[in-house]
Amino acid sequence: MSSSSSSSSSSSSSSSSSSSSSSSSSLTTSSSSSSLLLLLLLLLLLLLVVVVVVVVVVVVVVVVVVVVVVVALSSSLLLLLVVVVVVVVLKLDWW
Repeated sequence: MSSSSSSSSSSSSSSSSSSSSSSSSSLTTSSSSSSLLLLLLLLLLLLLVVVVVVVVVVVVVVVVVVVVVVVALSSSLLLLLVVVVVVVVLKLDWW
């Protein structure tokens, strides 16, 4: 009778230890997967920031190029207009 009780107690202790080990393993897996998910989210956020910075830089460069081209064209057109006006005035004065 005593050995049966001891065997039952040992079996219960073994079952409790196995349950505790399984719970600990489950917590470790859960913690590992949550940290992996957090790392993945941080990498995605970093990628999003890099993409936004690249897009902003490209837009700024395009705007600067367009402004420089427009200013250059307008100044050359203005210079051409001044030359035409001077030539017309000189021709009229010559007549």
